[in-house]
Amino acid sequence: MIRILLTLLASAGLAHAQLVEPGPAGIAMGHVHLNVSDVAAQREFWVKQFDAKPVERGGMSGVLVPGMLILFTPKAPTHGSEGTVLDHFGFKVRSREEMLQRARAAGLTIGRVFIGSEGFPNAYVFGPDGVKVEMQEDTTLAVRAEAQHFHFLLPDPLVLRAWYVEKFGMTATTRGPPCLTGPSWRTSARVGYWVTYIRGVGDAPGAAVAGPSATGPGR
Repeated sequence: MIRILLTLLASAGLAHAQLVEPGPAGIAMGHVHLNVSDVAAQREFWVKQFDAKPVERGGMSGVLVPGMLILFTPKAPTHGSEGTVLDHFGFKVRSREEMLQRARAAGLTIGRVFIGSEGFPNAYVFGPDGVKVEMQEDTTLAVRAEAQHFHFLLPDPLVLRAWYVEKFGMTATTRGPPCLTGPSWRTSARVGYWVTYIRGVGDAPGAAVAGPSATGPGR
């Protein structure tokens, strides 16, 4: 289990130049917290696979990648993120194949390799403690990888989207073509960053927004 805390914060903060620009409400995606069984192993995963930079903040260890700060809480998780309400992180990468080669060389678990609904090469990789990361190729990137989205799995995705729009001044949007399950199957809100919602049920142990799998946004 990986506990992921989404925090949206004002523009003043650590290494702001590498985070997304704030929207009209002065709020931008700031950082996430991961419960990890081994801080060093988690740091190594992000540094070697995504060119992250190690950081220390408020007595906590973490890493900084373009678009997101990840902070580690030393607390052994009970299961990975796949199948929970917050299923995975999404990253854009300059080369999917190069990222996969590096992941295989490190002995990481590779998930599905596919062409996504938006027409780009995609793949999933699993880091320590079962943290699931989606990689979507964008050959125009100036960096190797940058944070793009979070992906929620919810029975009614429009409810959470409306909450983000109301509370944080985000803009309701859609991603990709309409899906067989209807136009609300994939809906998003973004303020320099995608928060994507899929119609479904996160059924892994502890898969509840207020439970051990994921917590709600904070300031």
